[in-house]
Amino acid sequence: MKDDKENILKWFDLFENNAIHVATRSNNPKLLKELIELVPKEERWKALCQKNCEGNTILHEVVFCKEVQMADVVFEIEDELLLQSEAKGSLLEIRNKRGETPLFIAAMHGKLKMLEHLANRVVRVSGDVKEHFHRSDKCSALHASVIGQHFGN
Repeated sequence: MKDDKENILKWFDLFENNAIHVATRSNNPKLLKELIELVPKEERWKALCQKNCEGNTILHEVVFCKEVQMADVVFEIEDELLLQSEAKGSLLEIRNKRGETPLFIAAMHGKLKMLEHLANRVVRVSGDVKEHFHRSDKCSALHASVIGQHFGN
């Protein structure tokens, strides 16, 4: 990747994940940060927003990590881009093809530690988490978590 940085944002697998999407599964914040920093600064926002075949950005994928520090890596880079006026909006607001935000996915899959971490970020940034807990088809995160039998054990 260091030798041919263009490969970082190219499809890595059949699900149209790029190398950064795949790195989220490593639970290695240092690796994730290094890969994102290999992308030229003027392309980083685009890299953070790049979607796979399900419409998931890397923040949607980070939800499945055990370490909340993985989300912090993404937020740190997002904050840097916001300061430089490179970022447009918030990664937490981006919806996948099913209309799900990263918070919705965290709730739906019972990832309570990550859900709390992401919700705290939303409160600090915009103050309103309500819109993040409904999918485009009006299904609520509570409904989705009950269907998935995630009851917060």
